[in-house]
Amino acid sequence: MERLLIGGKVKRNLKCLKNLMQQE
Repeated sequence: MERLLIGGKVKRNLKCLKNLMQQE
């Protein structure tokens, strides 16, 4: 369970990073 939660957080963070990079 914890691994899935951590994996979801990582994926979400990667999405945010990609969006920020596209904006700049």
